[in-house]
Amino acid sequence: MNTIFQKLKEDLKQHPSISGTYLGLVEEWKNSHYQNLSEIINNELSKSEILKNDKAFELGKTISSITLKRFYEDKFSESAKTDLRFIKTLDKLCIFLGYENLNEFISMQKRSGTVQKLNDQTSSHDDFIRIIQNCRQQEFDCIAKLPEINLLQVSEFVFENSPYYQRIRGYLHDLQKGISPLLPKTT
Repeated sequence: MNTIFQKLKEDLKQHPSISGTYLGLVEEWKNSHYQNLSEIINNELSKSEILKNDKAFELGKTISSITLKRFYEDKFSESAKTDLRFIKTLDKLCIFLGYENLNEFISMQKRSGTVQKLNDQTSSHDDFIRIIQNCRQQEFDCIAKLPEINLLQVSEFVFENSPYYQRIRGYLHDLQKGISPLLPKTT
């Protein structure tokens, strides 16, 4: 969903009503920029054919500058993503961009290739899982080679000065000494 948010932000900045103003020239927006952005969006929403009749009562025709600032600065909680008010805000932003609603925006992004970015993120996630699995496998291989301790393979996946690496090394040394790290040490 974050890819969709980023694409929505990019499309908003590239909208002619925004890019044609000084907002399109400014890299980092301040509160006054969000106020102007809110005015531009609210003006366009008030003219929108989509927000005529019942749809206007359902969604409203305005977005506050504070809401826009939170959206652009990613200052909303994970639970907000499923909040009806947040979804209505996204709907209004998509209507401003010329879409029927958020679902149409997402659907168009899927057709235009933004889905590939989502697949790349999934692939990246799979790579991360594979790295963790390989690291764990190397850790088990080190245990199998006891009493010899060789953490060279583990260091391919974990920094040698990291706490995780130190825990593995300590665990292997305890096993090497015949002391189970799971049982309390006796003196």
